[in-house]
Amino acid sequence: MSNKEKKRKAFSTLIISLLVIGIIFITYSGVQKWIGIGFFTVALILLVLNSLGTFYYSKASRLLNGENPPVKDSLPIFEKAVKLGIETKGEVVVGTLFVQYGDMEKGKALCTLYDLAILEGCLDSQDNKVVQSAKISLSMYYWIKNDLDKALSIAEEVYNTGFRDRNLYINLSTYYLEKGKYKEFKKLVKESKDKNFYLPATQDLEAAYYIAQSDWARAGSLLKNLFETSKPTFIDPFLHKALVLLHYGEWDEAAKALRELKEKCQFTNASIYTESQIDILIAYLDEESTRWGLLEAINSDPTIFIRREMPTIKSGVSMSSSFPSKPDFSELETVSSKEDEEEDDGDIDTSLTDDDEEWIKKHS
Repeated sequence: MSNKEKKRKAFSTLIISLLVIGIIFITYSGVQKWIGIGFFTVALILLVLNSLGTFYYSKASRLLNGENPPVKDSLPIFEKAVKLGIETKGEVVVGTLFVQYGDMEKGKALCTLYDLAILEGCLDSQDNKVVQSAKISLSMYYWIKNDLDKALSIAEEVYNTGFRDRNLYINLSTYYLEKGKYKEFKKLVKESKDKNFYLPATQDLEAAYYIAQSDWARAGSLLKNLFETSKPTFIDPFLHKALVLLHYGEWDEAAKALRELKEKCQFTNASIYTESQIDILIAYLDEESTRWGLLEAINSDPTIFIRREMPTIKSGVSMSSSFPSKPDFSELETVSSKEDEEEDDGDIDTSLTDDDEEWIKKHS
């Protein structure tokens, strides 16, 4: 238990003591009775103040978990809850939300405002879970700030403790992929499948891996399955779908996928591209003079999108009516799975913790 949690527990004990003393003195008459009423009143006031943070946190959580939740509308309420006082676990959740949706510096501060060294020295497994969740959020902060090495270092530190949750698998896979550590990426994705942590976000990352390898057919197969089995609300799979369609010369369908992205997805601090960048890509596809340059850019170096860079459109790119034959992606799904098994060269030896955090509002 952290010092902060100990103080909260001590404060709760004080309130209970005041209530008990107040109740005892109220049974007397005269001055003692009024003293008892005083103690009782102070205890009730402190009880209300002590509960306000939890009240606002619950209110913001209900708003966040509603249908089509306005995430940014909940952030001021969460911030008020933090100021009034909530559990450390709640602060980490709020910090994660701010890293993704709000003021990133506030988010970073919320994830580091308690003494990690003390928490890490505790035997309480719940405290350890809070620490590791905070570190995963911090790794995301540094990734958004384009400090990939720092993000990767923090995520690997968490991984090496044996802690596992959905956020760690998604974030660490993202960092490995962007860093070009493909062997580590493939092993981690396989582990996520074995441990039942294979989520739509992980499946999309696997599709991105195949795009990086210029294996457009396998990427298309994974994306087809993803859209058939889930309804993604983060931008990545729509962008990757557009790239696959562009590779096969389907300009209009690629542009349609990007427009669908804008309609169905919420842009966050953690989105791989901003809305204005997506608008630029749509404009490239709409103009014949630039669509060929965009096609040439993704075919020559498809990893630019994994690195979150915008393509450089060269002028004078020759136009061609010849495109690769688009395969039947559905026939490739079983083949892809089989080939993955054949390519496997060993697992990362790991163990799951008893409980795993659900990814808070995916953020998309």
